[in-house]
Amino acid sequence: MGFEATLPEHSDEFVALATERTKTTPSKGGLGSSTPAATLIHVRPYEAAQVTTALINVEGMTCQSCVKNIEGTVGKRAGVKSVTVSLEMKRATIAFDPAATSAEQLCAAIDDMGFEATLPEHSDEFVALAVERTKSAPVASRASPTSSLSSLTPTSTGAGVSVIKVKIYGMHCKSCVFKIESHAKELAGISDVKVLLRDEEGMVHYDGSVISKETIMAEIVSLGFRCELDTWLPASSAAESRDSAVGATARPTRRTKKQKADNDDVERCYLHVTGMTCASCVANIERNMMKVKGVESILVALMSQKAEIEYDPSLILPSQIANYVKELGFGAEVIEEEHVGETAIEVTIEGMTCAACVHNIETNVMKQRGVIDVKVALATGRGKVKFDPILIGTRDILKVIDDLGFPAGLAKNSRAGAAFLSHKGVTRQWRNTFLFSLIFGVPVMAMMIYFMVSMSHCNPMIYVVDGLSLENFLLFLLCTPVQILGGRYFYVQAYKALKHGATNMDVLIVLATTIAYVYSVIVCVIAMALHLPSPVQFFETTPMLMLFVSLGRWLEHIAKGKTSEALAKLLQLQPPEGVLVEMDTNGHVVSEKTISVDLIQRGDVLKVVPGAKVPVDGRVIEGASTCDESLITGEAMPVTKKAGSQVIGGSINQNGTILFEATHVGQDTTLNQIVKLVEEAQTSKAPIQAFADKIAGYFVPMVMAVSSITLGVWIGVGYYDVTLIKRSY
Repeated sequence: MGFEATLPEHSDEFVALATERTKTTPSKGGLGSSTPAATLIHVRPYEAAQVTTALINVEGMTCQSCVKNIEGTVGKRAGVKSVTVSLEMKRATIAFDPAATSAEQLCAAIDDMGFEATLPEHSDEFVALAVERTKSAPVASRASPTSSLSSLTPTSTGAGVSVIKVKIYGMHCKSCVFKIESHAKELAGISDVKVLLRDEEGMVHYDGSVISKETIMAEIVSLGFRCELDTWLPASSAAESRDSAVGATARPTRRTKKQKADNDDVERCYLHVTGMTCASCVANIERNMMKVKGVESILVALMSQKAEIEYDPSLILPSQIANYVKELGFGAEVIEEEHVGETAIEVTIEGMTCAACVHNIETNVMKQRGVIDVKVALATGRGKVKFDPILIGTRDILKVIDDLGFPAGLAKNSRAGAAFLSHKGVTRQWRNTFLFSLIFGVPVMAMMIYFMVSMSHCNPMIYVVDGLSLENFLLFLLCTPVQILGGRYFYVQAYKALKHGATNMDVLIVLATTIAYVYSVIVCVIAMALHLPSPVQFFETTPMLMLFVSLGRWLEHIAKGKTSEALAKLLQLQPPEGVLVEMDTNGHVVSEKTISVDLIQRGDVLKVVPGAKVPVDGRVIEGASTCDESLITGEAMPVTKKAGSQVIGGSINQNGTILFEATHVGQDTTLNQIVKLVEEAQTSKAPIQAFADKIAGYFVPMVMAVSSITLGVWIGVGYYDVTLIKRSY
């Protein structure tokens, strides 16, 4: 093939395939018996591998910054030789020293960064390569993998098997789960172990005649975790309830909003977090902060750069929480503003007849936990309610008012249809002004050029009447409509500015055009009255100035309209309705109903079928699918979603049904936050623009002052001695 190929000097430094997981293979005794296969398929009898290459599946990567984040962080770990991450393959190839670290520890490290890392199922996906010569070691010195794993074979459950359910605190990742399960299965008398990281629970099936529940708990504590007894089923009842107990723990239960609110020992704080670039940053913060003692829950919003934390004030303070976030490499500061985290809604109320009805509604709604303020207007039939979305929701408030006998509904959002973003009316207004000025401005410019050329050839001036030339008369006819009709918007804006004691460019434009027009009319009238030669006038100032200013305003609003049109289309991605499901304590769906997206509350469980849009932001609790987020994040490929994954409101579910818990609703969703950020960007000013606007605030008064001084000087000189003024002036 044209290449030069040679064998290494020490070919025996390469060993065969290695795997981190066990698999069942038939034993020599026959097909009926099976034992776990050895982890190392083959090792040279006199050498051991010092460098192992592991292939790890990584889910949750969205861009190259995620790739660089994993490569940079994992590459700094002790024992890691090299790291190569493929975004397309969703896989990390890591060469490491097995004496310093392991594949499970590397998976746990990637998990801690906010990604989902798993080891491949097939043993041939791990290849152990020896890169350095090591000291020879006899095979006899190595323990037989088969014999060391023989204790992992589950003991058949019988009548003497008991079940213990314990609460395990201090688990941070899947490596903790693996550590507990593998250690417990090695204990004599234990037949099955199941640990749930999310619920901090463990279910152990054991033989009470061999080992006690106290010993099991002590073994878990010896691993560095805190263990408490939750439920114990003796052997007599364990056999009957085993299936139901395992089924109940197979699907994690959720804390309801009421259970969270009833915990009076927990307080809430808000942090402003900077430096986040993608969803992996959010997951990284949430995962690591949940390890901090005293932090009960955390919810991070990427677009609003805000984190909501529930914490135990006896264990940690908000300032300490902010310091922990800073240690993760992000900027964080505690938000001390009042009313942060509050939500306000406007409701329509029917059936009110007097002030007593208003008082009745306000009093009963204020009694609800989480309601901060209620104001009801009898004349308009509307009310405004401020509340804490953690403690109470929109549907709860509407139900309270309905139960009082007053039909209530959510007032229509002013953003419905994104009409508030439209600039069509203003754009049309300035377009019409420009075209109107153009119709009269072009003839004015043509006449100016014609009469200028005509006078240069000493052609006699044509008079309509004494003192009024044909040029001045035609300019008067063409400029008057522009001054009155074309300039009406400038006059309106100038009047509003002067009414509030301010000056702007509209004031300056109105002054320039009005003074030029009025002066031209006056001098022409005086010339006609005194039969003087036709004077020099400035009629052309009005159409020319109006023409170019209105053109600039028109182009400006066209540019704004393009941006607003994109935002309007973005808002239309959010579906108007969502499917709300109710679940029992075991996590089974009890009922489903379709509700308006405006009535969705935090903590609601929603169902999304294939082809439907996700109504609000949330976290998947059941099911697996892929979502098309290209219109929001720009991600070209569908993003895999499974339990624990974040979903974005407006994305399209593709090939599976999922249940998710709403985490951000209303104005806190990603879509609305994008619109809010763009609006703030449009209204905010760059430093140079702010400086220019500050100067412009003094520019108009300065121009008016200089003009007044100039006028006064000319009048004074003419009054003192008119011969000092040249006749050409």
